[in-house]
Amino acid sequence: YGSGAGGDITLNWTAGSAIPEPSTFAALAGVAALGLAALRRRRA
Repeated sequence: YGSGAGGDITLNWTAGSAIPEPSTFAALAGVAALGLAALRRRRA
């Protein structure tokens, strides 16, 4: 985030990447596993 001339707010997305980090995949896999476990408990 930064402020330009006249108080305009500009957003810089230079650090963004299209490929998520491995830790992001691990977190999503963990959430999916918990969700599947909860579904199996409800149906059983």
